[in-house]
Amino acid sequence: MDDRYVTIRGRKVRHSTAVRDWRCGLCGARLVTIWTESGWRTVCGQERSHDPNQFIHRAELETRLHQQWLDKAEAEEVLAHLPAEMRQAIEEEECRSKD
Repeated sequence: MDDRYVTIRGRKVRHSTAVRDWRCGLCGARLVTIWTESGWRTVCGQERSHDPNQFIHRAELETRLHQQWLDKAEAEEVLAHLPAEMRQAIEEEECRSKD
């Protein structure tokens, strides 16, 4: 087995490249390379049990974060143009769901 590589989504990636260019797709954390009894492993820096098949390239993470920002901005714009009664009902529902 070649210890220089980690398999991410079916691709062989050097550990150093994975740490530099890839992130955990579940939590967004940076990756780290650790030594285990079975050799070198690249894992999520926050939660080692996260599946390497969930790791994403940092460019994809930036795209996802940008899309989330756009979705939030659009939702806020739609909310701002709703009648006051509907806005209040939505805000009350959000408060109930947080409890």
